Amino acid sequence: MAAFWCVALLFVALGRVHFRVVTTNVAYNLGRLKAQESSLLEERSVLQAELAKLTGKRTLEDLSEKKTPNKDQVK
Repeated sequence: MAAFWCVALLFVALGRVHFRVVTTNVAYNLGRLKAQESSLLEERSVLQAELAKLTGKRTLEDLSEKKTPNKDQVK
């Protein structure tokens, strides 16, 4: 009977250790994903700032002036 309880406790202990290892791995993966998310959010912020700069009123006006010929050149 004592051997049965020893084996049962061994399985419980191994199950607990396995659960802790899995939980720790999930936490490490979550930390890595959070760092990646932060990096991607920063990159998105930079890209949105570049887009705002490129689509700003002044930039678009400058581009339209470069593409349309001057009235003096048409004559």
